[in-house]
Amino acid sequence: MFNNTPAIGLRIASHYVTIFWLIGFSLIYFPPWLAERGFSDVEVGYILAAAFWAKVPFNLLLGHWVDATGARRRWIVLLSFIVALGIPFLWFELSLSLMILVWGITGAALAVSSPLTDNLSVLARKTPGFDYGKVRLWGSWSFILAALVGGQLFQAHGIEWVLYLMIGGAVLVLVSGVCLPDLRAPAGRFKRFALWDVLRIPGYKMCIVIAAILQSSHAVFYGFATIHWQMAGIDSATISLLWAEGVLAEILVFFFAAWFVKHLSVARLFCLAALSGVVRWTGLSLSTELPVLIGLQLLHAGTFALTHLAVFEFISQRIPPQLTASAQTLYDIVSAAVVFALAMMLAGALYEYCGGQAFLAMTGFSLAAMLLLLIGTPKLLSDR
Repeated sequence: MFNNTPAIGLRIASHYVTIFWLIGFSLIYFPPWLAERGFSDVEVGYILAAAFWAKVPFNLLLGHWVDATGARRRWIVLLSFIVALGIPFLWFELSLSLMILVWGITGAALAVSSPLTDNLSVLARKTPGFDYGKVRLWGSWSFILAALVGGQLFQAHGIEWVLYLMIGGAVLVLVSGVCLPDLRAPAGRFKRFALWDVLRIPGYKMCIVIAAILQSSHAVFYGFATIHWQMAGIDSATISLLWAEGVLAEILVFFFAAWFVKHLSVARLFCLAALSGVVRWTGLSLSTELPVLIGLQLLHAGTFALTHLAVFEFISQRIPPQLTASAQTLYDIVSAAVVFALAMMLAGALYEYCGGQAFLAMTGFSLAAMLLLLIGTPKLLSDR
């Protein structure tokens, strides 16, 4: 009944919608909710970083199990159940250590759901007519809706509404996970951990290191942009529009994803992302004027979307189907766990010490990625 391409695309798109609805609330409004609960900037950084650290064991085990079994949906459902069970615990008055523990497990399960859904999309891409960019952009639309709805509700009713919306989002994530298509790759027969086979693929290590640096350059922005703009006198509704604008720019990239990958190599996609980061993070360190912020938020199309698209294309083109889950989760370990966790801890300390000037450290991340591109470009261009 569900083996046709439109139904597969619709069900995967529905899961992207629920994941990014919840991620939207968590990313934009969870940090100020924590601050409202009395946690300092450094403590907020530690709490947020805990989820990224916890992703390391999650990804190491799941990547291998997924490729070993060939199944995807069952693991996504398990992660969704953990999220739905964990978020209500945030309601209690938790100490710093307990908050780190609860959000570490819950946030990691939520974060790992996204790359596993991307991996399901890698398999669905083999189906004629499946367009990853047009399926994935529905998650971005959902993020925008979360930003706008959250901004209006919190403007009217206060930050306590965050938890209600996160609990509701967690239930929807579980329901949509159960409804995903059960697409499978051939079960892998590994004599050792599958990650070792992935690491031997030419160009892969350079790809994930560059992507990790570029994605981690968002640490100050994701952790403290909302707090920073609030302190500059910008109201919650306007802040939600700024977040929505950035994701709209991201949607344009995903809508025209086929054009980007046809005309630009993986290395060139990374290069545009790094250049966007240099301009964006430097600009955010210098100004909180609304016209400037409106212009800079458009660069989210480069800093996030082009980086994401580059990695997806590399994995689709270069990685054998029976290793794609391990490749996806290892990328997630490096980019959205280890490196991002370190960057988030650094972000908390820097923001508490020097406020908006902390964005300059993120400019340094983008410059470091550009330097690595100069070193690694021959390997990344070898697919052209």
